[in-house]
Amino acid sequence: MYEDLNLALGIDTETVPWHGFVLIKDAAPTNEGALLIHHFVTTHLKAGGAVCLVGFEQDVEHYASVARRLGCNLLAHARAGRFTFVDAFSRPLKG
Repeated sequence: MYEDLNLALGIDTETVPWHGFVLIKDAAPTNEGALLIHHFVTTHLKAGGAVCLVGFEQDVEHYASVARRLGCNLLAHARAGRFTFVDAFSRPLKG
């Protein structure tokens, strides 16, 4: 599945494929966008890139658990300065 997605988007999983940001928007109740989030985060980190993930539905432990199953250690990437998690789920900004 992911090979077809990478091919369609022109993503080379061996190099950092893009500059800028990726916005994934989905609509309840399917939540299919979650699969793409995990794919893009782990693919980009494994290729040597940096990721800033803003979480609105899940905490960092959720993302770390899924990433671990995909062969990616988010904590190690965070220590290396290549992964940042902004927790908008439990600590939203107050205006």
